[in-house]
Amino acid sequence: MNDNSCPVDRALTNIESYAKEPSEALQGLLVMKRIIANITTHPNEDKFKIISKKNEVLSKQVFNLRGMHELLKVLGFEEKNGLYKHQGGDEKIKFLEDAIKTVTSHVRKLDSKNSSG
Repeated sequence: MNDNSCPVDRALTNIESYAKEPSEALQGLLVMKRIIANITTHPNEDKFKIISKKNEVLSKQVFNLRGMHELLKVLGFEEKNGLYKHQGGDEKIKFLEDAIKTVTSHVRKLDSKNSSG
């Protein structure tokens, strides 16, 4: 599941290493996990495929994390005019379904670091 040759795993590892505190990375990855889950659960609903850099919550919890742009790109999002839009399609949705497992693994690791330290 966690394989450093996997681009998703590499991007997540970078976010974790750049974060000042494990809790900071944990919060951002929990939000990303929810975004990915929404897309995979509702693959034909555009409202779940578009995230705005102007959204206050996302700005504080996601976009402030160094390395997040790389993760979004790896996950199939394209940025244009302050919006990240997931391109959809069966292959990309399947990729997200696999990626959520890797995100979940990183969330668990961060959660245990956050709880113990």
